[in-house]
Order: sequence, then structure tokens, then C-alpha cells
Amino acid sequence: MFESGEDCGERFAGTYVLGALEPDERAAADAHLLVCPSCRSRVRDLEIVPRALADLPLEEFLTDFSVTPDRIEGIARRAVERAANDGGRSGGA
Repeated sequence: MFESGEDCGERFAGTYVLGALEPDERAAADAHLLVCPSCRSRVRDLEIVPRALADLPLEEFLTDFSVTPDRIEGIARRAVERAANDGGRSGGA
């Protein structure tokens, strides 16, 4: 299912960390990650995404029409920083 190569993780890393792979795809991805350091690195890099998304005040973004793009960028940046500093203690894939 997964062939090793320079961009092999491009096809599954995002869905892997979000937990969106089907069970058979997840098993194949897990097996691939055992032998592919490039994909392990890509997955590690993306593991902060679910934590950062969970930390965003989405309801505020949807209901407060005075929220500016600059404020959204700042909030998102802080969420990513917190998720990165958390080091996986809050969960993730």
C-alpha cells in the first residue's frame, strides 16, 4: 500500500495524525512507519496539528465578527506554540 520514497508520507501523514485512516489503512501506515524514517519524521512534525486545532476558540471565530485576520493569526500561532511545547501530553494520534 505504501512505497518508500522521498514523498511517500505526503499521501497519509495528515490523515494519520488526525486519526482519519480506515483500520486497514492505519495498519499499513503503522507498518510503513516502522521502516521509513522520513515518514516517521513527517508524522512527528504534524502531531501538533490536532492539539493546536483543539485549542482554537472556533466558536469565537464564528460568532465574533470583530475578530480580525491579524487576531486570528496571533491566536492560531499561540495555539501551535502551546501544542508544540506540550510535547504530546494532551493526546494526539
